[in-house]
Amino acid sequence: ADVSVSWELPIELEPVLSASIAYGSGDDTPADASDDSFRQTSLHGDNGKFRGISRFRYYGETLRTELSNLIVTTVSLGSPAPAPTQGEAWIEAVYHNYQQAEPAANFRSERLDVDPNGLSENLGAAVDIIYAFESGQRWEFEVTLGGFRYGEAFGADEGEWASSVSFKLDYNF
Repeated sequence: ADVSVSWELPIELEPVLSASIAYGSGDDTPADASDDSFRQTSLHGDNGKFRGISRFRYYGETLRTELSNLIVTTVSLGSPAPAPTQGEAWIEAVYHNYQQAEPAANFRSERLDVDPNGLSENLGAAVDIIYAFESGQRWEFEVTLGGFRYGEAFGADEGEWASSVSFKLDYNF
C-alpha cells in the first residue's frame, strides 16, 4: 500500500507540502520454509513526483529500496525555484523514515553493502534534495543529493552515513 497527500500552501511562493506512507508486509514467521514478505513485480520503478517538474525515487535516492518488509514514512516540501535562464525550475527537500515491518537480517536495496541485524525494526532515515530545471520543451537538467543515516537495525554501523549524488541532462526531440 502507498498513500500520499499534497497541499499547496496559500502563500506567495506556492510551496507544496506532501506526506506519504508506504507499507510492504514482512514475513511474520521466518522459521517456517515459506517467505511471506511482499515482493514487487519489477514494474514498480520507484519513480514519480509529488507536484514538481521532475520525477525522483520517492522511496529514497540513496537507498533505492524495494517495498518489501518495509514501512517508509515521507515528508516533502517543494517550491518553484529561480531558473538560470528562460524556463521553469523546482526544488524539493524530502525526508524519509524507514522501518522494517518485521525485524529481519536482510534488506532489499540496490545500494547498501551492510545487512541489518534482525533485532530492530529501525533501519534509519534519509534526506534528499532535488533541483530540476526545464528550458522550453527540449532541455531538462536535474541534480539530486541524498543521504541515508543508518539506524539501530544496523548495529555497529548505527549513525554512519551513506550518500549519493546524481546528475541528469535530457534533450527531448
